[in-house]
Amino acid sequence: MRYNSPDTNLGKQLAKPIRLNTVRAVSRPKGGGMETDRIPELEHLELHVLEEYDEEHETFVARCLETGTVSTANEMDSLREIMRETLQLEITLAARSGNFANLWKRPAPGDVWARWHYAAGSGGKDESTMTISISLGTIPKREVKSEIRITKASISRTA
Repeated sequence: MRYNSPDTNLGKQLAKPIRLNTVRAVSRPKGGGMETDRIPELEHLELHVLEEYDEEHETFVARCLETGTVSTANEMDSLREIMRETLQLEITLAARSGNFANLWKRPAPGDVWARWHYAAGSGGKDESTMTISISLGTIPKREVKSEIRITKASISRTA
């Protein structure tokens, strides 16, 4: 499916500030284990979810831009709960394995990102936080709690 913004006007120039987040890479501590009750990869984790209604299949669809996770349901409330549970599972597995690169291995395609930005810029944006508790398989066992910010954008789409 191709996405075309209905507001495309190539002859018009717009000046809009764009937020750019930059961090300097730091090396990981040697010795392998985590000594604190925090996971650095979760400290600034933000996920963006596009919620759409697919008229062709008569179902709601949610897609996480960063992870590529897709959820479907007949009702919006169910859709949001399924997406939250799926993202919590994926984040927990990444934290337990210590391999966060797998979390972002297959992001959503570019047209999904474009639809999210269009919906967010059109006023369909909603922010929430998801608190996850991760039990790490360390000895002694410890639990890490983190808040993940989720920004959702909703649009109605015909297939």
